[in-house]
Amino acid sequence: MRRFSVLRAKDPSVIPKLRRGVRPVGGHLRRSGLFRPIDVTGTSQDQSSGSPWSFQVSGPPSQERLVVKHGASYNHFVTSRLVHLQQRVGALEALADAIAPLVERYYQDDHGVDSDLSLKGQRWYRGCRELLAQHRLSGLSEFEECYRSTSDDDYYNLEPILSAKDRGQIGMRLSQFWEGFRKARSIVQASIDELLSRELAIVTQLSFAMAEDEFNNAQDLVAANRSNDAIIRAAGVVARVALERHLWTVSDRRALTVTKNPPTKKHADVSDLLHTLVREAVITQVQRSHLDSLFAVANNCAHPKEVVRVDDVERLIKDGSAFAASVL
Repeated sequence: MRRFSVLRAKDPSVIPKLRRGVRPVGGHLRRSGLFRPIDVTGTSQDQSSGSPWSFQVSGPPSQERLVVKHGASYNHFVTSRLVHLQQRVGALEALADAIAPLVERYYQDDHGVDSDLSLKGQRWYRGCRELLAQHRLSGLSEFEECYRSTSDDDYYNLEPILSAKDRGQIGMRLSQFWEGFRKARSIVQASIDELLSRELAIVTQLSFAMAEDEFNNAQDLVAANRSNDAIIRAAGVVARVALERHLWTVSDRRALTVTKNPPTKKHADVSDLLHTLVREAVITQVQRSHLDSLFAVANNCAHPKEVVRVDDVERLIKDGSAFAASVL
């Protein structure tokens, strides 16, 4: 069992500005002075992966609460899509393996396999083609060329064999069939990597869109409350978690391993994250130095004893938003 941090807002007007998907860092919201803790016990998954957290607002307006919950729903749609694709490709590969001995017997003039070969051949072809078409994958036209060649020499023309047509009309040697069949299967298997690379850009762009909305919320807080120190600090905290969550998403989608330094600490933090992004050439050392200065401002926002200037918070919001837009 893990203890969840449950925070009750001292100023309920702040609640609508804190959107779902914010990843808390080191109790910043509690230390900001805008919330007071309430104890609650619950279960949680391991936090070391840097997966996004979320704030759930509950209770009547006079007693609204923010409940910190761990979860990876942000990336769930990508994972589900890839899992289904992998399962479907696996099923089509199993069907292709079943076709191989039937083709051998077809070339040996065994007419007893014709019905089974024709059925399995059509199931494999139409299943593969629809998978490539549904996901708008680049290999569709090349796959079609393997199955039904438009060239004069009928090279890689798999259709007559997989349809078990009259052997007298087949001009392709068995070795040529294997070559074309192997290429067609490879195109389908490679679709997993193509979709994974495509989703990498989609997820990071979605992450930026969410972060941009939070940066805008933070700017609205500053604009409407320039003389309210508590709200200015809250705006800085919102900007910080928006920026850090986006950087964690960039790291997650690239499958980077964030190493804890020192290894004895419980969880990797933003310093470890930035070190990893520099090591993997996602950002430069100069960019890391700039980010360090932004996170320093954000840390001050979370500590009531530290002095926070409005222009520093505005710089955090402006530069943090620009940085998130450039690192996708």
